[in-house]
Amino acid sequence: MASTRKQATKDGKVFYEISVSRGRGKSRLTRRWYPPEGWSKKSIERELAAVAAEFERQSDAGEVISRAEHREKDAQAKAEAAKILTLRQYGERVFMPSKTVTMSENSRANYQGYLDRTIYPVLGDVRLPEITPAQISALLLDVQAGGKAHSTVMKVYTILHSFFKMAFLGDMIDRNPMDKVERPKPRKDEVKTDGPLAYSPSEVQKIISGLEQEPLKWQALVHLLIDTGIRRGECCALQWKNIDFASGAITIAGNLCYTSAKSVYLDTPKNGHTRTV
Repeated sequence: MASTRKQATKDGKVFYEISVSRGRGKSRLTRRWYPPEGWSKKSIERELAAVAAEFERQSDAGEVISRAEHREKDAQAKAEAAKILTLRQYGERVFMPSKTVTMSENSRANYQGYLDRTIYPVLGDVRLPEITPAQISALLLDVQAGGKAHSTVMKVYTILHSFFKMAFLGDMIDRNPMDKVERPKPRKDEVKTDGPLAYSPSEVQKIISGLEQEPLKWQALVHLLIDTGIRRGECCALQWKNIDFASGAITIAGNLCYTSAKSVYLDTPKNGHTRTV
């Protein structure tokens, strides 16, 4: 069972250390949880119990491992990488597993989608050392010529840049072909906006007027989005415990996301930090 201990940082910020024992021969796993400011003792105890239970579940399922185990896993991955030949094999065995550790589920699914739909069909079966800057440039030009937005072309470029950087640093290739690939430029026919894409005050007023006959839940949702500027997923993830009616403050502590593989799920806010509005 997970144990918890209240502690504080050098600057006095309170946190709780959650510890889970995994039996003989394995080191204990620990995690810090920082309670949001202004929470009552009862709210902290309830949320801490939930966080500790989830951490224990992740530990039992092997979803969380120690630093030593991370190092061992990385060594095994590098040994496995030595056998990899094609871009697809490297992506499936090394690149995407490493991104799964550092990325949110939504970002990981986004990367995987671009690899599956755009990159693998063209370069997936080519040996990594044989891929040239010309092949990559041709792929980017084909995506652009297909009418895709500049942001889409830049996303493919960014993924390829990260992909080949990792392969180069991992000694899978002796040169990085992306060093000779020019950063994509927008097409001449792409519309450039002079200012931010935001509603004007009169447009906002029309939206608010149109809400008057709508159900209360839609009124609350749209008003919150307009008044606070929080993200849609953050707004949908709000729970009663996140709202302090006395001070008029809202704690953004979650983000409701969707991927085709995982469906709808609750994640942390962007950058993993809670904030108060």
